[in-house]
Order: sequence, then structure tokens, then C-alpha cells
Amino acid sequence: MAKFQKTKALKMRCYFFWAIVLLLVFPFSVSAQLESFENLEEATKDGFFKTYFTDMFKGFTDFGDPLTMSGGIGLNMRSYSNSGGQQRQDPFFYSLNTNLNVRVYKISIPFSMILTARNKTSSLPNFGELADAFKNNIRDNIEGQRDRFVRFGMSPHYKWMKLHLGHRSMNLSKFTLSNLNFFGTGTELNPGNIRFAAMYGRLAKAEPIDLSLNTPNLPIYQRKGWGTKIGYGTEQDFVDLIVFGAKDDANSIDIPLNYPSQPSPQSNLTFGLNIQKQFADRFRFRLESGLSMISANINDEAVADDQNTAFDASLDYEGENFVAGFKFKRIDPNYKSFGAFFFNNDLVEYSANVGFGLMEDKANVNLSVGIQSNNISLLKSTTTSRLIYSGDLSYALEAFSANANYSNNSTDIGYVLNPELDSLNAVIISQNAGLNFNYSITGNERMQHTFTLSGNLQEVSDDIDNPLESAKSQMMVAHFIYNLMFPESKTRITARVNYNQNELAQMLIKRSGFGFGVSQSLLEDKMNAGIDINFFNNSNALSDNSTNLNTQLRLGYNISDDLNLNWNMGFLRTSKDNSDTFKEFTGNLGIQYNFNVNPFAKNE
Repeated sequence: MAKFQKTKALKMRCYFFWAIVLLLVFPFSVSAQLESFENLEEATKDGFFKTYFTDMFKGFTDFGDPLTMSGGIGLNMRSYSNSGGQQRQDPFFYSLNTNLNVRVYKISIPFSMILTARNKTSSLPNFGELADAFKNNIRDNIEGQRDRFVRFGMSPHYKWMKLHLGHRSMNLSKFTLSNLNFFGTGTELNPGNIRFAAMYGRLAKAEPIDLSLNTPNLPIYQRKGWGTKIGYGTEQDFVDLIVFGAKDDANSIDIPLNYPSQPSPQSNLTFGLNIQKQFADRFRFRLESGLSMISANINDEAVADDQNTAFDASLDYEGENFVAGFKFKRIDPNYKSFGAFFFNNDLVEYSANVGFGLMEDKANVNLSVGIQSNNISLLKSTTTSRLIYSGDLSYALEAFSANANYSNNSTDIGYVLNPELDSLNAVIISQNAGLNFNYSITGNERMQHTFTLSGNLQEVSDDIDNPLESAKSQMMVAHFIYNLMFPESKTRITARVNYNQNELAQMLIKRSGFGFGVSQSLLEDKMNAGIDINFFNNSNALSDNSTNLNTQLRLGYNISDDLNLNWNMGFLRTSKDNSDTFKEFTGNLGIQYNFNVNPFAKNE
């Protein structure tokens, strides 16, 4: 009986959600549908299936070569060693990446892959480790699984059809599936004004407990998901309905009963409705909405689903050099979808924005102001309502440009991947102000100068419900950069001065320094060599002073039009109170090969 009432309440919540959404958008969606159907009738006067399906391969070989292949493959290796302190990186790291685009007449088949591996015991390469990353048994080797990372996938497309295979990402909507990587398959079909997309795949790989680690890892269930979008319209006017679901496999990992952390397998079902309508030539209405239902434990039917909604709507006027608009956003405190990394939640926001140009568009102004409040569910001890605003002013005139900006925002972040860790949930308020000036002297062809002066001040505080426990921080950054370029000899000289100040938990840390760099093009631009040297002095309120000397050597060489090599060596020396010395060496070697093959090129 309780389960029946739970299901009935769930259905009533869904009906109520969609009723509100349809009432809000009905005046805009009706006219969009009528206009779209008129276009559809014109475009498919010979019949929908004849236009988009029967004639799908008509003209397939009329244009283009039978087969072309292009792409590139790159191998990057990094070696690391240190003395006088704790190791901060793996001794050796590999990264192999490749991209390939095969085109058969008008069918494009792009393929991409990235593979990484590491050596935790030696700073020298062992290519057997790179080859082991291809093996299928790494899933059974938890330690090896952490040492290797493999992703590959392809997205072939032809006319209005696209297919996704392997490790891919898709964007159905902001509140459902939003560019989250998955391993599986998907498709996007857009014949005429039809908008269809679907996917199915693994969202998270199972990770059992590894008690051999100094700090045992958080166990993760294997999670699979599916999603679909059905819509109608164009890029300017459309209506999309989205459904996304995800569920953990309760049998994918075993958790000992005496283990202190006992995460439960969860499931998620999310609905979304997106609408965009342009009317009266200058006005644009947008709506993104979502309804998410999460079961905290799929093994316990007595646990009620957590249901939350999200709305993000705007109405804008878009003139030639003037833009103005109104926005409304409301996101429930616990809104989240397993198809997105995180959300800003527990907020209601009303805002207005305006942007315009001045002085024949030499100056541009963008302003916004609004009211933001939290504690929608009234479960917190306090409710915060605050004025949010931002401004951006830019000016450009020939060799001089300047920019000034300020923003004042708050963010309530709840990370999705580890909901058991309360430390990942925080309310953050940030204020940011910045200035930037740039001036160039390019009148002399033998010598060119560029001056850049910029500064930024940022203040961040968290946990505004309990200000006494707030980890408030203030950071100030300023730097001046001077570039001198000799076009004839292709020599560049750079000088810089930096100053950083960071105050965290009443601890003031200061860092100041200067740097110098030279780069030179050689051998008719086939080779480029450079060196950068930077020195920093660090101090804090505890008189814990230190200095850093950082040196970077760079060398790039184009062996041929298709093959190039890049080498980089870095040295870091840190001295603390003129006694403790930490040294760090890093070497990077990268090889990139690009190709373009056309074996069956048609004769002119």
C-alpha cells in the first residue's frame, strides 16, 4: 500500500510539473509549431519519407573522392625525479593520442583515442607498460586500473544522421544529460525539423575497495544510463522533450559489513523540457527545465524518492548594438542528475542585463543586476537574500585596449559523484574585480613592443550559514609583462614582474618575483628554441620564508611537413630559510605525426 501511494504521489508530482511548464510556454510554442509545420509542408511536398529517406543516398558519389584519410598521432613522455623532499609526480608518464578522420564520399568517420600509463618506480621509459594498457585484463587489476587510462570512440555522420560509439559525450539538456562522458552508443537524427537523440552506456566503472592503500578508496558501483530527446523545430525555434535515467548495479562490488563507509546503490530518473522561440524579429524566449527523481537506495523500497525541480528562463531583446533581457532561475536544494557533474542549487534568482556599444563601438558595456536568495525548502536555520551584480567595460582603439570587470555571485555546489562526502558540499560567495591594460608599438618594422599590465582581486567565503566557521580567503594578483619582438631575426624577449597575495584562514601569504625569457626561430623556421627563468620569494605570517628558482628549456623541431618534435626540460630549486633545499627535474618529449592520404583521387 505504501509503495502504491509513493508511486501515485510521484505521478502527481510529474503531472503538476509539466502543467506549470506548459502554462508558461503555451503562448510561445503554439505560434512556433504553426510556422514550423508550414515550413515542413513546403519542404516535404513530395512526401516526408521520400524527401528524407528514399532519397537519402541520392547524389552520394556526385561530389568528393571515394576515400580520403587524415589525422594525426602523438606520443608524449614525461620523466620526473627529485631530491630533498616528497615526490610530487610519478617518475614516468606516457600519453598516446590519435585522431583519424576517414571520409568515404560524403560519409565522415572521425575516430579518436587517448591512452595513458605511468611508471611509479623508475624515471626511465618502459614501453611494455604502454603496451599493457591495451590489455583487456586491466579491469581485473585494480592497481593497474589506476595506472592506466584508455578512452576511444568514433562519431560517423552522413547528412542528418550521426552515430556515437565508444567513449563519447552528448548534451541532451543542461538539467538532464550534459556532456557527461559515457562508454556505449548514441545517435542524433535530424531529418528536416525533427530533432531526435538517444544514448545508452556505462557512466561509471565499478571500483571495489582496495584495503592495501594507505587511505582506502571510496567504493563505486558500476552505473549505466540511458537518455532520449524528441523535439521539433529549427536552431532558432524548437521544443525538446528529454528523458534520462541511470541506475547502479548493486552486484558490481562487494562491501564488507565492517567497512565504515557503506554507500548504497542509487537510481535516477530525470525529465527535461527545453523551448526557444524568436518573435517580433528582435525578441527571444528561452526555457530550460528539469524534474529529477533519485532513489537513495534501490534495495530499500521504504526509502522515498527525492524529487526536485529546476527552471531557467530568459526573455531577451537583441538589437544591432543593444541587448537587454530578464532572467529567472529556480533550482531546488537537492536537485541533481546523474548525467551532469554538478549543479548550482538551492537558489531563486531574478536578474536583468543590458549590453550596448559606445563611441562607434570602440567601447562596450555589459551590466547585470539581480536578487538571489536560498533556503527554498526553509530547512536551514537562516535564509540569505542578497543583491548580485556584475559589470564589464572594454575599450579598444588601435594599439591600446583596456578592460575592467566586477562580479558578485554565490554558488551552492553539491557534487554528484561522491554524495556521501559532506565535505564536497559547500556554499560559496565570491567577489571578483579585475583590470587589464594592453599597449602595442608596431610602427617600426625592425622592432615591436607590447606592454601588458593586469591585476585581479578575488574574495571567497564558504558556509555562509555559519560565518564563524567560514574559510574566508582573499587573493590579489598583479603582473606586468613586456615583450620585445625583432621581426627580421625572429627573436622574442620577454620580461615580467609578478606579485601574489593570498589570505586564507587569517594566514597571510605573499609571493613576489620576476622572470626573463628568450625565444629564437632557426633554420628557416624549422626550429624554435627558448629559455625561461623565473625567481620568486615567498613569505607568510609565521616567518616561514622560502625562495623558488624555476628554469625551463624548450626546443621544437619540424622534421618534415608532417612530423615534428618538442622537447622541454625543467628545473625547480626551493630553498627554505637558506637551509632546506628541494630540487625537482622534469623532462618532456613529444612526437606528433600528421597525415593526409587520398589514394583514389579523381582526375581533373
